[in-house]
Amino acid sequence: MFEDTKYRYWERLRFRNSWRAKHCSQQFINNGFINVNKTKRNCGLSFIPNSEINTILLLMFFNTSIKYLIFFSLINFGLSARAQKFSDEDFIAGSSEEIAKPFSAREYIEHFKEDAIKEMYLNKIPASIVLAQAMFESDNGNSELARNAKNHFGIKCKLDWCGDSYSKDDEEKNECFRKYTSVLASYTDHSIFLKTRPRYAFLFDIPLTDYKSWCYGLKEAGYATDPNYAKRLINIIEKYKLYEFDKHQLIEKPVFPGLEIKNPELDLRTVYQYNSGRFILTKEGDSFFKIATEFDIELEKLMAYNDFKKGDKIEIGQKIYLEPKKEKAKEPYHLVKKGETLRQISQTHGLKLSVLCKNNHLKTNYIPKPGEILYLQEEKPFGAIPLTAEDNAFRENF
Repeated sequence: MFEDTKYRYWERLRFRNSWRAKHCSQQFINNGFINVNKTKRNCGLSFIPNSEINTILLLMFFNTSIKYLIFFSLINFGLSARAQKFSDEDFIAGSSEEIAKPFSAREYIEHFKEDAIKEMYLNKIPASIVLAQAMFESDNGNSELARNAKNHFGIKCKLDWCGDSYSKDDEEKNECFRKYTSVLASYTDHSIFLKTRPRYAFLFDIPLTDYKSWCYGLKEAGYATDPNYAKRLINIIEKYKLYEFDKHQLIEKPVFPGLEIKNPELDLRTVYQYNSGRFILTKEGDSFFKIATEFDIELEKLMAYNDFKKGDKIEIGQKIYLEPKKEKAKEPYHLVKKGETLRQISQTHGLKLSVLCKNNHLKTNYIPKPGEILYLQEEKPFGAIPLTAEDNAFRENF
């Protein structure tokens, strides 16, 4: 009796772990538990009670399920970790240089000096002032606001702001600051901010080379509450010799920031390049036919490149593009000056007139108002508060 029990116990152990167990278990699955007795006979397991067969099969089922569960969990964990790694790498690779690593003062100057010079050309604010303010307000591009909102001048939202915003504690808790899509957009908005508020108007009567008067003027106009604000800016300008960038405006030859000069093979005249578009500056005696002949361009194409129609006349010193203008300007905004037309603005920035009109929801015959802000890189949000010189009194109160 004892030997028989021992034998049966041994067979049960072998059944649980042998290849025959796997083979028979498959038969149980195929035949179903209705034909358990038939399967037992085929496998030579008649000596094992049905209840024990069922227990063994359930244990094998749970064992297999747990193995698959662990297997797929490991795969899922591996994919998640890999995806997180790629996400982190994409964040670092996709971030701008000022976010990827801290800037030193000299690195900041080297990186953004051209943007400051552009603002000097377009809006008549000394490049030294633009750079010094940006360096001071953004801690050389390393501040929380500069990193997370690309706001390098600490400009708050105000009531006329319709773009994205970023909240952080300042003089009060959770104050609203402007958030930009690029650092250049922050630079341009800073220029517009100064030009459209009456309290800063007197600054534009100060020569571009008189950076000290500009610094004291900004403090007098209330740009910052720090009593030593002017001295701090002057120290930055003199320490890093930022006043050297203000001398660019003294150059008589037409120069544009980011501009390349190319000469035709015959060296008939200077060809400039801005926003990846080649253009010339017209001189006395020029006509569309003469320019088209000189550069071997079809007359109709030359006129189309520059959004001119038959009967339009050329003025001396005017930009004439020798190829199609672009659909996106280098600058994000343009502050309209007195007497400017949409076509002149599109020529200034090398931007197609149709795109300029589309971005600002305007018709080509629209006459822009002085002080109006036009969008050059993206569409102007619907419902935005009109930004014109007529709103200055409104702005001054906020």
